Amino acid sequence: MTDTPSQNKVVLVFLGPPGSGKGTQAERLSKQYNLYHIDTGSCIRAEIAANSELGQEATHYTSQGKLVPIDVVLNIIKSAMEKIDPDKTGFLFDGFPRNLEQAEGFDRILGQLPFALNKVLYLSMDRRALTDRLVYRVTCADCGTKYNLRLNPPKTEGVCDVCGHSTFNRRDDDRPETVNTRLDEYEKETAPLVGLFKTRGLLVEVEANRPITDIERELQEIIEAVYSENNVVLA
Repeated sequence: MTDTPSQNKVVLVFLGPPGSGKGTQAERLSKQYNLYHIDTGSCIRAEIAANSELGQEATHYTSQGKLVPIDVVLNIIKSAMEKIDPDKTGFLFDGFPRNLEQAEGFDRILGQLPFALNKVLYLSMDRRALTDRLVYRVTCADCGTKYNLRLNPPKTEGVCDVCGHSTFNRRDDDRPETVNTRLDEYEKETAPLVGLFKTRGLLVEVEANRPITDIERELQEIIEAVYSENNVVLA
């Protein structure tokens, strides 16, 4: 990654397999530290909604049910970074880059912008624990309260603690027949990034098979150390 001055803005990447809680932590901490929370899907949808030139290019592929090509994705990510509000303290990338090709593209983006990657926070978890989290998680169909039928079930079986509703939804990609495929894909595509960023001295591994508050506290300590090292002050 480039050593270009960061203009007192930090750049953090969250990595982690499906079910590790990466998205939940990214959402909470980006608000707490006033970071620009960037995930690829949201950036693409924003460009499409704005009907920008990049959005029109992305629509050309999404309208046909195709994946948006990597070069278009990278241009959208760069565009998002260039639009950062002055009051934001930096960027928090959630699940990007997701493979080595995207990491190479991210290198090129940072080489063109006055920002540098500070840390990659890797939420690690063994496969058995991940499977339990994914296969058994459900959401109340009425109020949206989330449960894990093995790890955090409703107090009364089949009844939501919050609203008393008795119907629960499970995401299609959390069904047992698809979970192994998702984890295999992660290990093939994303796990090599762990080695890459470790070699660069940027990776910090955080054990994710713990209570959310414990994980959040450790992530806070890491982020605050980055802020201190880069003289970034929260408003």
